Amino acid sequence: MDDLATPTPHAARSLELPSRFPSGFEAACTRVGMRHGPGDDLALLVAPPGTTVAGVFTRNRFAAAPIDLSRRHLAATGGSGRALLINAGCANPATGPRGVEDANR
Repeated sequence: MDDLATPTPHAARSLELPSRFPSGFEAACTRVGMRHGPGDDLALLVAPPGTTVAGVFTRNRFAAAPIDLSRRHLAATGGSGRALLINAGCANPATGPRGVEDANR
């Protein structure tokens, strides 16, 4: 059996957003084609100005460039943030300088 051709257990489901968020928060999700099979694979959560944020990151020494960038942004802002972009099916680890350039762009 080819494991790469087998859909993941969540492939047939889409992210269901709650009908109401805390005051000032907005969210959206869609399918952009990063993950194989049906279902949404990109979500955006936008918080009101002045929101305090925190992050929990992998401890893996080979974290992808977007993880390193997110750590730096969080440290530089002292925990202030407005948006969280979440993707499924596209980790992009071990991309070297090109991955760093892409994450920064």
